[in-house]
Amino acid sequence: TVNDELRAHNLEQGALSSDLRKLLESINVPLVMVGKNLHIRWFTPAMESLLHLLPTDQGRPITDLHSAAIPNFRDLLLAALAGEQNKNIEMESPSGRWLSLRILPYRGPDNTIDGAIATLVDIDDLKRARDFAEAVVATVREPLLVLDAGLRVRTANQAFYGLFHMEIKDVVGHQIYGVGGRRWDIPKLRELLENILPKQTVMMDFELEQTYPGIGLRTLLLQAREIRQGDGERMILLAVDDITAARRAKALAGK
Repeated sequence: TVNDELRAHNLEQGALSSDLRKLLESINVPLVMVGKNLHIRWFTPAMESLLHLLPTDQGRPITDLHSAAIPNFRDLLLAALAGEQNKNIEMESPSGRWLSLRILPYRGPDNTIDGAIATLVDIDDLKRARDFAEAVVATVREPLLVLDAGLRVRTANQAFYGLFHMEIKDVVGHQIYGVGGRRWDIPKLRELLENILPKQTVMMDFELEQTYPGIGLRTLLLQAREIRQGDGERMILLAVDDITAARRAKALAGK
């Protein structure tokens, strides 16, 4: 009875292993799995050309392989094995296409880190579309901001820096509310970005009056539009129109 149970268990394990291998072979995504000792456990056929892998490389230390496709690959794997949360890293492949590298630790049955999985996703079309969009933003004369889902400034154009007398280091990477000495931390703007825009996706002619360092009191007209990237990423395009002079001229005309 014990032998029969052991035989059945081995057959079950063999079937699961075979299914996993077939699944990995069918995935058209470059993927490699390594153990804690950085020895290769699994990899998909799509990863073979990037790391110059051969079917016989399973079980070899991945550090034995030399490829220019992933700079600092060993250090990135060790960081993942140490539990570090690895962000997506964009890199250009030898063929000239842009890839996104993601390395995550995986845990064993006892919930300890047992290895790491590295995947590469082709983002060439998305990357070039994003670069094109940023180039458009940069050339527009109207002050523009691009915000990510966390309302952090992803990019701003020269017109914005010129109007508000700010530099890139004081804007990009900061949440919009903290830009310019928290001059953008305004209840009206919070209402627009956090409550109104998610429901309507577009907001036109949102008027705002505020004093800014170096330029004084300004009347601004904000246009906001929510944009969804091809990968589902949410971004916000925020256009700023300085209508201070027009408002003053209108007030004088009224007198």
